Amino acid sequence: MTKYLFFIAYGKADIFRECKYALLRLIAVYEAAGKTPPEIILYTDRPEEFSFVQDRLTLHTRKTGMDQIQIWRGKYDFVFRPKIEMLREVTRTFEGKLLYVDCDTYCLQTLDGLFDTLSDKAVVMHNCEGSIGEAGNIHLKKWRSFLKKQLPDALEMDMWNAGTIGFSPMHAPLLKEVLGLTDGLYPRFPRHTVEQFAFGYTFQWHGLRIHAAAPYLFHYWNLKEFRVVLERFFEKYTTPDEMLSNSARILPEIIHPDKMAYERISSFRRRIMKLRGRDWKIAPYLSLMD
Repeated sequence: MTKYLFFIAYGKADIFRECKYALLRLIAVYEAAGKTPPEIILYTDRPEEFSFVQDRLTLHTRKTGMDQIQIWRGKYDFVFRPKIEMLREVTRTFEGKLLYVDCDTYCLQTLDGLFDTLSDKAVVMHNCEGSIGEAGNIHLKKWRSFLKKQLPDALEMDMWNAGTIGFSPMHAPLLKEVLGLTDGLYPRFPRHTVEQFAFGYTFQWHGLRIHAAAPYLFHYWNLKEFRVVLERFFEKYTTPDEMLSNSARILPEIIHPDKMAYERISSFRRRIMKLRGRDWKIAPYLSLMD
């Protein structure tokens, strides 16, 4: 069965740089292992941005205009709704094991083992964020308060991050349920995580086991500062060979622990550090390219 890796890149230059970096790391990891990468499906409003990898990947590009994306955002203009619509469209065109990944996600190792977990009884999402019905962070507490009255059976389930979503063709019909649940919940609970809840709830309600993609993929959603590094990276390295050979020098996994250590400091201490000019900054990591 064909294996597909699916990306969506449109709008801001930052998103395009993240997607380019993800593709570079994919190529680098697979070339180092002497293996052929999965085929790439890419929905984008600027396909010319990715011509530099066409010789190294099987790339299926679908040009998608911003007018269509706005339609897919729906009546309530939900920014993550187009992801579901695009996945539905992809499954009508391509038949195989499908792994969607956010652009701010890249390979830590080849994805063969992750694709192998996809079956009639199992799907993939990025990582489990905790039980909805138990004590957790403020985000889960807000969900729990809402769901107690709206969808109480969800309290027995886990919340999963949707930076990665993987499934086999047999599960494509579930996307209609995901979309319906998203459209039903978002007007009543307009949170940016409604779409990820809808995926996790639908998969669990159907009794599917969800495997974590985290051992295979690094998702740096909480390191937006890395965009500054990427901007400098693509200014400095302009040929595919230069980009590939230097992509490992700036891995977010190198930077992320320092940022998270800073985030664990109390807000009071962070304010003091900021006043003293000692708060966490991304600028020192630009030296990784020197």
